[in-house]
Amino acid sequence: MDKPDAKRVLDLLADARLGNAGWIEHVDSISDSSLSIHVVSASPVESVRVGAAKLVVQVEDVTEQRARALRTAQSERLRSLGTMAGGLAHDFNNLLFIITGYLQLLQEHDKVAGDDQLSRYADRAVDAAERGAEIAASLLAVARSQPLEATAIEVGSFLKLMFPLVRQAIGAERLAILEIGTGQLDVLIDSGQLSSSVLNLVINARDAMEPGGTVRIGVERRFVDDPNLELSAQEYVVITVGDDGAGMTAAVAERAFEPYFSTKGVGHGTGIGLAAVHSFARQSGGLVTIDTELEVGTTVTIYLPAVFAQPDGDLAAGDNRQTLNTRILVVDDESALAFLVAGWLTEHGAEVRVAENSAQALRVAEEFRPDVLLTDVRLGDPNGVDGPELADAVTRLLPDISVIFMTGYSARMHDLKARGMHTLAKPFTKVALARVLFPSEVVISRDDARGV
Repeated sequence: MDKPDAKRVLDLLADARLGNAGWIEHVDSISDSSLSIHVVSASPVESVRVGAAKLVVQVEDVTEQRARALRTAQSERLRSLGTMAGGLAHDFNNLLFIITGYLQLLQEHDKVAGDDQLSRYADRAVDAAERGAEIAASLLAVARSQPLEATAIEVGSFLKLMFPLVRQAIGAERLAILEIGTGQLDVLIDSGQLSSSVLNLVINARDAMEPGGTVRIGVERRFVDDPNLELSAQEYVVITVGDDGAGMTAAVAERAFEPYFSTKGVGHGTGIGLAAVHSFARQSGGLVTIDTELEVGTTVTIYLPAVFAQPDGDLAAGDNRQTLNTRILVVDDESALAFLVAGWLTEHGAEVRVAENSAQALRVAEEFRPDVLLTDVRLGDPNGVDGPELADAVTRLLPDISVIFMTGYSARMHDLKARGMHTLAKPFTKVALARVLFPSEVVISRDDARGV
């Protein structure tokens, strides 16, 4: 205890002897990245002699209590930032969808396709729109509202396959070590998001180390029942990425998962990486934590709910893709977007109707009797009837109808995932839409289906 704090304690005791109860808070820095917090209270006990009161002195360690309160406040702050980011992404994605959709039609026009200069202009515009889509995707990742394609993955094998990419990312001047535990390491997650999360952590580790440093990646299955973690007591597949680099101060570690917070220089980091990892873990039903110490290093741990692997056929049971659908109802409050999608669908011989709100959609559905409902999640209905509620109403009318959602952002991704509905992330391409609705007609790679 330093002299100023020692004086505060002595003053507290002296005041209590005079009959005045009180308390102080003492913060003890154990190291540069760890501290303990104690509350010292003193209460007088009556005595027959004036100025000679006996005291009851209590010292309470409130370190963990304050840490829990801090984690709760940080979680609320991240949730608020995510909601704001997701709202922006929704509006931005709708605009991008219309821009990229009509640019694709322009590229296919005979006058443009036959003119090299016009084709070049259109290609540059599409490239710019795609960069905008990447920004929107980052915002959605932070908002935990990016549609995830959950598949069964054995994490040990998955990390082995991507380990050459890890080595390339850290460079020849640093060492990468992969440690795979025993037991089943199966999870049900989005493989693309897992790959992106691991690479984000590896690149952060690389940037924190001098040449000669070591990045350790580990995975194991573990039963977790820790009251300090916001996790249900169950089996988890635990992935760790650790380095022996510079480490973080407590203040930096506290803000590490905040969107756009970065200690890297301008042009060397967006501040999105760790926020996206945090959101991916949360959206997958897990958690991510940081353990760090200055001049020792940092370890980031991702907890993902463990599952027992299922055959591919069982996993796909909730998939609503069709071999061929000819009658499709498209619902979106952005009429330009709805008619753009409708035009794409008619190219495949589908009969399409468009509605701009839930009331109109129900009327059209009753008359048109569609095979598929393709609806935006957020319809802006004043009565609160958004895509999921519309889907429920149409399904009651037409029990055999297939439902596909479109979204640029939704706070209801967990609800959509629970329903087992397929979800298209705006802005998606013509090919991505065709891949969902007409898979027998389209054979493409995963990279070609950006936005699915």
